[in-house]
Amino acid sequence: LCDLDQAEMYLELNLIEEGADLAQKAFLSFELLQMGYEAAKALAFRAIALSHEERVEAALESFRDARRRFVREKNHVWPALIDGRANWASSITSGRIRGSPPEKSRAGTPKRAKSPIMVLASAVVNSLG
Repeated sequence: LCDLDQAEMYLELNLIEEGADLAQKAFLSFELLQMGYEAAKALAFRAIALSHEERVEAALESFRDARRRFVREKNHVWPALIDGRANWASSITSGRIRGSPPEKSRAGTPKRAKSPIMVLASAVVNSLG
């Protein structure tokens, strides 16, 4: 498996720090290989990890960079997903957030994280109303 796939799996397992590290490593590799879509996806995963760590400014910067790259790749789905997720991340600092990941179970232990794609899709739906 490549670092990008592993980063996604780590985020799904709620291993946020490890997922962020793998996403950054994947980004650097894909950037060097000039693989735009994959580099953008790695940045989006890194941004998700940063938002889970409540590193909002860094997350928003990574979301903006990933979005620009997806637009350049003529990908119309990911920019919309990123807009929703970035909206959610920016609400952390404004206090408008309804709940922040990772959510806790009733026992106080972290729940299993949703896949990054599902987190992004949920953020889009939540930002619509």
